Amino acid sequence: GINAEYGGNSTTTAQVHPRKFTESLLNAAKEKGATLQIGTVEGLKISETTIKGVIVDGKFIEADVVVIAMGPWSYQASAWLPIPRIENIKAHSIILRPQVPISPHAIFLSYESEDGKESDPEVYPRQDGDVYVCGESEHVELPIDPKDVLPRDGADGKLKKMAGRLSSALEASEICVSQACFLPLSPDQKPLIGKVPGIEGAYIATGHSCWGILNSPATGAVMAELIIDGKVTSVDIGKFDPARFLKGKK
Repeated sequence: GINAEYGGNSTTTAQVHPRKFTESLLNAAKEKGATLQIGTVEGLKISETTIKGVIVDGKFIEADVVVIAMGPWSYQASAWLPIPRIENIKAHSIILRPQVPISPHAIFLSYESEDGKESDPEVYPRQDGDVYVCGESEHVELPIDPKDVLPRDGADGKLKKMAGRLSSALEASEICVSQACFLPLSPDQKPLIGKVPGIEGAYIATGHSCWGILNSPATGAVMAELIIDGKVTSVDIGKFDPARFLKGKK
């Protein structure tokens, strides 16, 4: 069965395309002088309690500020810094291309399959005519290399079947993309945003689960404020302080 509730309209909701949004931010940063370097971070260089730089592909890159923002792969930094281990959950998604226009309603479902299994798929029609459908979460081992993140066999068919229960147009659509991702989770399910305790120049911004794209602009803004000004005055980020996981703190 399917249970659904009305949750908003065009004046209260909006949608961004994750890849296009990310590329736009990167391009804007490059226009301001930033550079992108792709490589494998193998460790940090710390002098006593102060960040001095990072080791990337065996080479030292000097830096007085390092921000751990690697999503579920942020767990690797727990070997270098006093931060909790970031866990993860795998989610699947597909992109459908209907042959007829679909109304622009994002749908969050409580779905029960024929075998009684419950799930919470989500359906997002996009402005370009495609429809993004996600769900089918599971706890599995996180690959070390993001290139090895692949969808589980059959997950795309299950998602399409769920979408087809909503609309005959979606049922008749072809699957253009079948993909998977891993969502970062902190021990208390709240993001870690702030200074890494005890290490000057070390910061972390991760653990947003499925809300990373939504919260990324605000997270980036407060991180810039914290790094440049030494404190955040625009909003209270105290509940996201990484120091809450130190012994004696909650």
